[in-house]
Amino acid sequence: MAMRNWQWWKLYVKVKPLLNAARAEDEVKKMEEEFAKTKEELAKVEKIKKELEERCVVLAREKEDALLQLSAEGDTLGDMEETIENLTKQKFENEAQIKEYEDQITAMEEAAGDLAGVKAKLEEKAAALQTTIEGLEDSLKKAEHEKQVWLISIFSKCNINKE
Repeated sequence: MAMRNWQWWKLYVKVKPLLNAARAEDEVKKMEEEFAKTKEELAKVEKIKKELEERCVVLAREKEDALLQLSAEGDTLGDMEETIENLTKQKFENEAQIKEYEDQITAMEEAAGDLAGVKAKLEEKAAALQTTIEGLEDSLKKAEHEKQVWLISIFSKCNINKE
């Protein structure tokens, strides 16, 4: 309490609040600078946020498009698989039909070979019969010639007798 009346104490008491005010002004300036920096950073963050939201919307659209395309390609793939399955069945049916035709061709070739053998035998028989026919025709000609000779001789005898 004794110091209360001293001059330097009175000065100190008056200056001390001013020092705090100066410090407060410095703190306010620092806070204002920090506020300005924070405001700038907030603006940057909001700008980045806006860009990211726009990008998110674009990516969501691309995702939906990709899902639609995937769905369409899945349907196409299903159709292709069905077509492949049908073509595979048709291939097996065609191969079975080809095998059947090959068996028929083999049977026909065997039958043709048998018919060729029968034809050769029949041609031999026909040739033998032709030879027999020619022999019989020669015999018939000889017999007719002999018949005519005989008839002529009989007629000539008959004519001689009549005379």
